[in-house]
Amino acid sequence: MKVVVQNQGTAAAAAPFTARAFFSSDPSLDPGDTLLKTWNIGALAPAATAVVKTRNTLPPAAGYILVVVDQDGVIDETDETNNQTGRSL
Repeated sequence: MKVVVQNQGTAAAAAPFTARAFFSSDPSLDPGDTLLKTWNIGALAPAATAVVKTRNTLPPAAGYILVVVDQDGVIDETDETNNQTGRSL
């Protein structure tokens, strides 16, 4: 799995933050979803990207991979609605 995190804001994301990948049976993040991987990401300048990768064994069921950035709210943002994405398997 390869995840590209981009700072879409006009200010630097100065604090270290996390990106997390989950396996889910639906396209919504729920408390019962399975955490697959956590990445620690350092500071990102405006428009900068960080690329993280991992190899995971996925559950043998249809579902979704959801990625959530800054789930803990470490970075002050003007737009908190662009921190999650997903893809069906």
